[in-house]
Amino acid sequence: MARTRHYDAAAFPSPLLESSMTKLKLIALALALAPATAFATDGPGFAFTGGYGSLEGGGNPLVGVPLEMPGPLATIDSDDSDSVWSLSASWFINKHWAVELWTSQGAEHHVHIDPEFAPDIRVAEYSTAPVSLMAQYHFGGMGRFTPFVGAGWHWTNVSGVRTNVAYDEVTGLKLSSDNGFAAVAGLDYAIADGWFARGDVRWMDSSMDVTTLSNPMSRTVKSDKTYYGVSIGYRF
Repeated sequence: MARTRHYDAAAFPSPLLESSMTKLKLIALALALAPATAFATDGPGFAFTGGYGSLEGGGNPLVGVPLEMPGPLATIDSDDSDSVWSLSASWFINKHWAVELWTSQGAEHHVHIDPEFAPDIRVAEYSTAPVSLMAQYHFGGMGRFTPFVGAGWHWTNVSGVRTNVAYDEVTGLKLSSDNGFAAVAGLDYAIADGWFARGDVRWMDSSMDVTTLSNPMSRTVKSDKTYYGVSIGYRF
């Protein structure tokens, strides 16, 4: 009487099954190591970023200057935002704490008279270029995402002051540079091998002292600035 043989699939796995299991194991290993690879540079080190954003604010330095208006409905407006390039360098003391030096390209500001039914009349223009030094805290435990906050001090240089010669009221316009408190909040996304993408918002408390030949008494004008930007960085 012939005996019936039973095939044990577990004892003799097929090559196809073995190949599939191997691929699944490799995929699981890659997923498990992805965050660790992305943050292999965590700890003491350095980071550099280059980005682009909008620097907004600055105020109207001609507030209170008695300009001759072309009509009863004319108003004085200022263009308080400009698109600028930015750079930063950070020293990471450890995984969480860093000291950052940040700066941006000079932003152009224009003050103009806006007649009701006529083209704008430019009265003055100037540029501002901020530099900030901050202490930052980078949070952990969120995989590839690393939110951070920081606070410090900024120095904003005011330059390139130009005025419309047709308006004697602004002849000899002088705007002072300033320094003050600065803060930042942002989010880094680890790409791979030290590279990361960043989005951040920066705020700078600022004011300007304004003088003209017709009004030599200094006036202080509030000129807080906010920067909204994105950048690419490398940490090592």
